[in-house]
Amino acid sequence: METDPPRAVQQNRAVQQNRPLEIDTLVVGGGQAGLATSYFLSRAGVEHVVLERRAALGGAWQDRWDAFVLNTPNFSLDLPGMPYTGSEPEAFMARDDAVDYFRDYARRIGAPVRTGTDVTRISTSDGGFSVETSDGGWRARWRPAPTRYRRSHPWPPDFPGMSCSFTRTTIAIRSNCPTAPC
Repeated sequence: METDPPRAVQQNRAVQQNRPLEIDTLVVGGGQAGLATSYFLSRAGVEHVVLERRAALGGAWQDRWDAFVLNTPNFSLDLPGMPYTGSEPEAFMARDDAVDYFRDYARRIGAPVRTGTDVTRISTSDGGFSVETSDGGWRARWRPAPTRYRRSHPWPPDFPGMSCSFTRTTIAIRSNCPTAPC
């Protein structure tokens, strides 16, 4: 009886043949929400990959000004499967500590993250989704879960079927220049 080759071998063949990689679920964005989504997908046994455009995890927190601190106390940083256990629950975590906290979370939960992968297009295709990235194409059975918008793109985000749920009265403020709207 012949068995299918391991998933990594199948993916390598797809890349060599210039075909999209196939996965059950793609999560777009490796920030706090994307990593929490990965935690629950892993617990449910759902094959998935988290695509993050930045070279390293840490989400948009990396883009904040140097003196930035969270505006919620540390005890509110309970992430799925990793409650806050630090020594200063009433304090407000500094930017670099928050970045490290989310990177540690990804390591602890074994999140399957691909950094340096910018999602450029998402479209429906054959009962699933085609996702174009800076690192090649993907096919996913389940709708990707965008977890952030990109400042370089117009608001609302240009994902099919989503833009109608955002109102034009939404204003985004960039935290690395807090006086200027995006």
